[in-house]
Amino acid sequence: MLYLLHFGFLDIAIKDLKVISLISRDQSFLIYQVANKPHFMMGDTEESDFSDSGSEEFEEINEKKLDDNENNSLEIEQYVTEEKLIEESEIQTKKGHPLIYVDKVINSSDIIRPLYQNVTPSFADEVPFLVDGDSLLVTVMLDPNWSNQLGGSSLHLVYLFERHLNVFVQRGGNFHIVFFQCWRNVWNENWNILFHRLILINHLSHNTKYQVHLFDHCFNKEFTHLIATIRPGFILTNLDMIENCSHFKNINSKYIIHMSNIFVLSFLQMDLPCIDTNYINVDISTLNAFYLENNPGVKSLCTVFGKVFRNYITELPQVKEINKLPIIPNAEQYNIRTWIALMAATIFYKETTDEEMLKKIFLTLTLMESLELKNRCCPKLTESLIELNYVMFEWQKAMFLAHTLLTNEQCDWTNVSDLWQGILFGHVCRLTSNGINNAEELGINISKRYEKYIANFNNNGYNIKAYPIKKSVLNVEWTTYVPTTINTNLSPPQEIKNSLVEQFCGSILYNIKWITPPDSLFKKKEYTEEHHYHSMRVLRDEHDHINATFILKSDDPWEKKKYQRQISKYARYMTLYGSSIEGRMLQSRAIIRTPNNVSEKKQKMGKKAQDIINQNKKKKDSEIFKREKENLDKIETLWKKADVKPDTVLHAIKLELTKIRPDSPLQLDYLSLKLKVLLKKIKNKSGTQTNREEEVKKNIFLTVRTALSLCQGQKMTSKQQELMSKCLAVIDCQEIAKRNDLPVVGKSNLDLDDTWIRYQLDKLGAELIRETNGVPDARVHGFIPDPWQRELFDIIDKKQSALIVAPTSSGKTYASYYCMEKVIKESEDGVVVYVSPTKALVNQVAATVYARFKDTPMPDGMSVYGIFTRDFRTHALNSQVLVTVPQCLELLLLSARRHNWVHRLRYVIFDEVHCIASDMGGLAWEHCLLLIRCPFLALSATVRNPEQMHAWLQLAEDYKLTRHATEQSVRKPDSYKVNLVIHSERHSDLTKYTFGNGELHHLHPYIHLESTVLNTHGGIPGHMLLSPAETLQLHDAMIFANAGSAKLKELSPDKYFSKLSENGFITRNLVRKYEQELSSLLIDWFTNENTDFETTINYLKPNNIDKIVGVGKRYIDENIVQFITNLRDRNMLPAIVFSYNRTLVDEMTKIMTKYFMNQKQTTDRREDKKNDKQEKLEKKLAHKTAAKQGIETRSRNARSRLNLLSGGAANSLQGVGMADSKELELIEHRLMQTVNANNVIINAMRNGICMHHAGFNNRIRSAVEMLFRKKVLNVVFATGTLAQGIHMPCKTTVIAGNSAYLNSLEYHQMSGRAGRRGYDTAGNVVFFGLNTRKQHTLLTAQLPDIKGNFPISVTFVLRLLLLVADVTDKGKESEEARKITVSRVMTLLDNCLIYMEEPKLKIQIQHFFSFSVQLLKMQEFINDFGEPLRWCGMATHLHYHEPGNLAFVYLLQNGIIRKICTEMDNETDILFTLVVILSHLFTKMPYNDALDKEFDNSKVILDPLPDFVYEALEIYNKQVHFVFHQYFNNVSMVSDEPDNILPVSSVRIVAENAAENTDTADNLKNNFLNLCTPKLVCSTFSTLSGNSDDDLYTPQNLISNIKQSMCTEVKTIPVIDLKRNLNGYALDFFRHGIVEAIRNDNGLKQGAEFALIKDFILLIKTIVVALEEMEVKDENDVVIGHFKKLSDKYNVLFCKAFDLSGF
Repeated sequence: MLYLLHFGFLDIAIKDLKVISLISRDQSFLIYQVANKPHFMMGDTEESDFSDSGSEEFEEINEKKLDDNENNSLEIEQYVTEEKLIEESEIQTKKGHPLIYVDKVINSSDIIRPLYQNVTPSFADEVPFLVDGDSLLVTVMLDPNWSNQLGGSSLHLVYLFERHLNVFVQRGGNFHIVFFQCWRNVWNENWNILFHRLILINHLSHNTKYQVHLFDHCFNKEFTHLIATIRPGFILTNLDMIENCSHFKNINSKYIIHMSNIFVLSFLQMDLPCIDTNYINVDISTLNAFYLENNPGVKSLCTVFGKVFRNYITELPQVKEINKLPIIPNAEQYNIRTWIALMAATIFYKETTDEEMLKKIFLTLTLMESLELKNRCCPKLTESLIELNYVMFEWQKAMFLAHTLLTNEQCDWTNVSDLWQGILFGHVCRLTSNGINNAEELGINISKRYEKYIANFNNNGYNIKAYPIKKSVLNVEWTTYVPTTINTNLSPPQEIKNSLVEQFCGSILYNIKWITPPDSLFKKKEYTEEHHYHSMRVLRDEHDHINATFILKSDDPWEKKKYQRQISKYARYMTLYGSSIEGRMLQSRAIIRTPNNVSEKKQKMGKKAQDIINQNKKKKDSEIFKREKENLDKIETLWKKADVKPDTVLHAIKLELTKIRPDSPLQLDYLSLKLKVLLKKIKNKSGTQTNREEEVKKNIFLTVRTALSLCQGQKMTSKQQELMSKCLAVIDCQEIAKRNDLPVVGKSNLDLDDTWIRYQLDKLGAELIRETNGVPDARVHGFIPDPWQRELFDIIDKKQSALIVAPTSSGKTYASYYCMEKVIKESEDGVVVYVSPTKALVNQVAATVYARFKDTPMPDGMSVYGIFTRDFRTHALNSQVLVTVPQCLELLLLSARRHNWVHRLRYVIFDEVHCIASDMGGLAWEHCLLLIRCPFLALSATVRNPEQMHAWLQLAEDYKLTRHATEQSVRKPDSYKVNLVIHSERHSDLTKYTFGNGELHHLHPYIHLESTVLNTHGGIPGHMLLSPAETLQLHDAMIFANAGSAKLKELSPDKYFSKLSENGFITRNLVRKYEQELSSLLIDWFTNENTDFETTINYLKPNNIDKIVGVGKRYIDENIVQFITNLRDRNMLPAIVFSYNRTLVDEMTKIMTKYFMNQKQTTDRREDKKNDKQEKLEKKLAHKTAAKQGIETRSRNARSRLNLLSGGAANSLQGVGMADSKELELIEHRLMQTVNANNVIINAMRNGICMHHAGFNNRIRSAVEMLFRKKVLNVVFATGTLAQGIHMPCKTTVIAGNSAYLNSLEYHQMSGRAGRRGYDTAGNVVFFGLNTRKQHTLLTAQLPDIKGNFPISVTFVLRLLLLVADVTDKGKESEEARKITVSRVMTLLDNCLIYMEEPKLKIQIQHFFSFSVQLLKMQEFINDFGEPLRWCGMATHLHYHEPGNLAFVYLLQNGIIRKICTEMDNETDILFTLVVILSHLFTKMPYNDALDKEFDNSKVILDPLPDFVYEALEIYNKQVHFVFHQYFNNVSMVSDEPDNILPVSSVRIVAENAAENTDTADNLKNNFLNLCTPKLVCSTFSTLSGNSDDDLYTPQNLISNIKQSMCTEVKTIPVIDLKRNLNGYALDFFRHGIVEAIRNDNGLKQGAEFALIKDFILLIKTIVVALEEMEVKDENDVVIGHFKKLSDKYNVLFCKAFDLSGF
């Protein structure tokens, strides 16, 4: 039942209702949960969007409740169908309030439901995006640091706006700013917003390089054209405009509600994702925000109500204009500020005739022009200024109206941002409250400027006298402000006698100024943890906390047998898994070690022995030849049989050709027989003529080419020559016969249009010969290396480092395996580490290493390979090849107990090294590169700026060389060289397609060439390579555009290749050269602004491609069957379908599985019934037999086999495959430990499909990978994790759907899976359900730059101090080890990647390090020597979670946690409170008001902290603030950068008459100079709103008040944000343990809930382990006991919720 009530009657109405809970509240209506159904209470009638009749009806609703059967009742469902919307819209339109219905649908459903995620990938590759200027303006005006007093400071507001933009600029953001004039109408008569909005528009338009666009509304055609032109990736907008605008006065909330919803829906309808400006959270290296994508509900609403939306926006009331224009002086005579001020003064005086107030306004403007920016930092006003607020209302109105009159674009707009400063005006009123009688009281400079303002104003016909300025008649009690003074009682901080601190911070230690902290701030609490734990105990590092994979638990024989059985099974699995990666049964080679100091002795062989060897070889060759000849004779006999089909013979020949020796003299005979069969096949008239001709022609051509290439080593008989000529004649290639000295015979009997050259380009592109110049190399086996690969081998032989940038599948990893083999050969002690970005890749590489080197003899206790991740480890420290992730390698490198292991390192291989710029884990890569002392190989396919990265790596190695020279390092000087190896040629071509209208449409790469792309890349993007067929298409398009071009005629394919191809066979290298010449001509056309360029591009474009391409999840679900079928029909399988939406991955798999299962049920129903009966009968007999024998049958026997190769539909996608029965048995055995025979995964596999994502365990993922590589599976639906280097070669990569994570880097990683070298000669990339705008972006965007992150944190400083203090060598203290360790740490600190861009940042890092040490000392983590104390281990074990780790230790230190565990009676309350505390400290997901509704299970918003915990954390924050406030003070004192430059526009704000004041009198200017003391740390711009060094920042604010010249990220200051509301997903899961509720209510993506809850459990377990290792004095310690109980309860909930056997 629905109740619509006026706010005025709300209290009366609620009395009559049984209110269960408040669902939602906003400006327009309330939704209450009544009788288990949502009901809406409408807001004020004056703000309702009704017609007159509707308003009358609305008034009646206030008095009575509506009947259930009336049409007025609206029941809103979670998912609103389009049919229901249409039906309901007709009802609401008749009643006059359709938009209110839309608002209700949005608020009561998940149509607008943003997800909190990392959005950095969305713009990291410089893809343009839009900034909604109106939304960001509102966000900025609500910043608590901006003061709205007396109109506020326009310059500070512009500064804040630019700082918000600069967050994206610093991360490579490329944006356009848009303003919509309909919002101007919404702000009608709110002159403060209108005034600042106009300032922003003009400032950004004239003073920045970014384009600013003004549109009437979001439906404007020009706006649609902008989107089509720049193809933005998203729009930065305000998703909570309703709540934000409620803070402003004179705003009609009706407009805000409707406008906000209309704009968001319209953006989404345009496939323009929205990022919320309200909740942007800048972490050290990430940028997180709420991200909203299009969904079917949006489409339905926009389809039904689109016309209503348009009409509403276009009919908004307009802003009032000036009735009568005043006299407008020439703007060029004045600067912008003066001109607008004079015009505004005219309007203001006409409205108010307040002469005295106008004088004070002129005086304020005079001070703004005369004082330096740093001298305008007035303190905040504390008085009640109601009377002045009225003045400001009229003044800002006048300023706005005056600003609108300025149309002269030739003016100097530099100072348009600095038009008003309200606080300065307030202080002018205060300081002149007693009156000003003459110029002397103002000062010479001030008085001259002030009098000039008066004179210019009087030029417009007024007669105002400058003096006197009369006493104030305002009823204000002015406060006396005492000027602030800087504390000069400074002293050096407490000295920390530590070698690392002295070496790194030595140059600045003696210049640091320190205020002695008050005793009360760091005073010991009475109730502390001193008596519960021993003071000193070295904690184990994280390596010891991770359980080994296989552990022998006891000496019991049964346990030993079980242990050996586990080892054997795992070894078999690793062999199978590793061999599947290589695509063949890999033969392991036993490596014989040859130490460097031992030379191999070569024994000279005698003549007799050599003769025996030669005879044996000759005999063996004779036997092989005889066997090959017999096989050839058999095939010839088979060929002569009349009933044998040609295809049967061709298959037999193909099989035999794979077996015979490459140098067999029978090669030509086999090929000749093959050609005879093909000729006969041509004469047969069976099959479709076109398909037969095309297939046979291609086969003949390739066979002849192979045969002629063999002529160089084998002599061809005359018959064979005639056969070759006949075959070439049949396919119209007599020219090739001539060029190869073959006899020319008759003409073709095929009707073929293409010339022999065009045919090769168009049909044989993938088969063209690639001249790689590879030659055999004795150092490697199994392949012929290219020159660049041999260069890598040479580098490894010299023990040098290298940065290798080469396309995916080009063969980079071969260098890695050679490096491993080299290290293993040298000694049993050396270690090579392979670092991969993901755990999945770790498993793959480890399996390959095992398969390659398993037969290498190893000493007792040693293994050839090891694995180390956060989840498990095996042989991590006793292996020669360790495969790990960067975080775990960093852990070992920073472990004080692993010095000896670090000393054993010989090489480190960094795969996918571009991850160093990643927002997640990038610092770990950087730290590892700097902490190692051995050479390295850094591999990547996607480094945009390899030269810059190489320069940084070489600088670091040079630094190591300098330090190692004093440490007697064993490395040779030339081993510190870093080589740069770049290979740009991809082995296989990638052809792009898009899916639409039920079919695939080819996308020529050059259709995306336009001016922005060419200008950005400086020409055609380097990665935009053409296949031979596409090169031919480009030529034809250029001919169409300009057939008369003389240069183009020279580039005719027939003419061009006839000259260069001697034997007639075109090579891939020639085609690439031809492509470059065509492209060069095309660029010339573009440079000369020739219309032929546009004509060429348009010729290549598919017709109406934008209209036929479908987008979105619903489109994908509805068309996935047709899409996959299309791929199969075009022979484009196997394929990997990528999507970042795990739900979509699951749905696609289920839809395809259901489709095939339905097919099977339809065709095989009767047969299935028969088989079922037979199976039941056999089971009964088996049970009877077992019963007679006394054997108990187990249920597992029924599922002993999964029958992966059977049970699918007849037309399923399952391939024949290359897996034998033993391999399948092992795969099935591993799967049976996880899933049953009826699982959707098994049913999918039976039909040749499956899915792959991080939600599966390793058994399922590895099974999918192996079955796909063995061609049993032909389609895999996967998330982006599969693209990170996992070896799964396929023909086709599919990009399905859009995502914020889908950028150019991810696209290149995904597309690299297709057309892998050695598997396919060509690959395909297909876009499915992705709009053409995003397709263009992915194909043209630049790769992200490699940039450094802020390199250290307080916890990281603590880890470095711990490393230096506790380092041991083989368990013993060693001064040499400590010296080497300090050298490693200094390498890290002195060579951070970020220094390459910000060299001045190093001195800030030195200060940061020093003050971090002071904080650690004060909080008792270290002593006076930088050595660890009691709580050091706890903080370092939780180092992933700063600042929560430091705050948690603070609570432990001060007895807060113990107080909870001892003083609360109820155990449930204790655990609940602990979860609340841990959630506040360690979860960072903010609460979004979009989730502001009641749910059945989750509360969503995190419960508040207990008061005493909150107070304790406030004290912790004060301690941190105290230390780092002084850090900022000291950095500010050494910084010489001016603080008067705006961050984005680079506009410098300077005073116009800043001459020194020679007056000594007590004048106004001197009073201001005494009042406005410049600040050390606070930004000068922020001081314009009254902020000071005491208001530096609050953690919840995106923009701090700290000077922008300080590069230090605010988020590195370890304070706890106690103000921001957080999402309580961890607490809600503790309450109910329901996964669906966490996902739906708390707004987490599928898959994210698993990872987040798992991390929270690992956090609790880490706390338990760390507490246990601190030698608890009481075995039954309550703190540990309750954390164990909490861990157990969470573990039970987790395993139950996610159906896990244990965790």
